[in-house]
Amino acid sequence: VCQVGGIVDILAILVNYLLGILPARGYFLPFYLSTPTIGTTYLAFSWGIRYSQNITAIIMAVNRLTAILYPFRFRTFSDNSFKHGYFTMAGVIASVFVLYMVVNYSVVLIHFKRV
Repeated sequence: VCQVGGIVDILAILVNYLLGILPARGYFLPFYLSTPTIGTTYLAFSWGIRYSQNITAIIMAVNRLTAILYPFRFRTFSDNSFKHGYFTMAGVIASVFVLYMVVNYSVVLIHFKRV
């Protein structure tokens, strides 16, 4: 899980730099403005990376919590039946966070379009 989280974090840095910071600084501006696909790709990658970071953070937090609360039974939590519920719970929590962010950004966008 830590390795996956590290890879996702490195990918987030690259995507933000290549698709967010470079156009904001004016580098390769004609290329970035040539098609709306690049902006859509940036948003898709950003939301996907946020979702993945949420899931890895939740999985690591619950993993450490179970190790602290149940130190002698910690190895029994690594069986497949527990992992299925564990990953499902992490996915649901991360989905709620992402849904909240989408609704929040949508409300802000609608508000600023009126102004």
